[in-house]
Amino acid sequence: MIGIISDTHDNIPAIEDAVKLFNSRKVKLVLHAGDMVSPFTSRPFSKLKVPMKCVYGNNDGDYKALAMAYKGIGDFVVGEREVEYAGKKILMSHDELPDYKCDIDIAIFGHTHKALIRREDSRLFINPGEAGGWVTGKRTLALLKIKNMEAEIIEF
Repeated sequence: MIGIISDTHDNIPAIEDAVKLFNSRKVKLVLHAGDMVSPFTSRPFSKLKVPMKCVYGNNDGDYKALAMAYKGIGDFVVGEREVEYAGKKILMSHDELPDYKCDIDIAIFGHTHKALIRREDSRLFINPGEAGGWVTGKRTLALLKIKNMEAEIIEF
């Protein structure tokens, strides 16, 4: 199972709760679709028991400081990022992906703060919503059972 999170926006209690949830559900990988914002958010993420892969969001201003703070916790990519896991091609971006015609199985994005799971043909599109809860008042993330391509949004 993969944990998917986005738009944490410096909400340390929310990050702590998300990390506890990911660890308790024994996810094998965490994907963060951007907008962590400050380097100090690395502290609660350091308690993850699995690797994390990240893309920068539009509010992640100091790329160098974030990369340094997250060293050994998660690695960052600017723009789109491809991840292969369990034989599936995953494309990550902070913004909704403009071209869905590429050869992918799963697209993950954030930015809108609106949780979404959508299928188009054999592809799965996931926006975990906002873990920070600042805009909608709901803290959400997603869990993906990659073998059977089933995802769920979790309010925590």
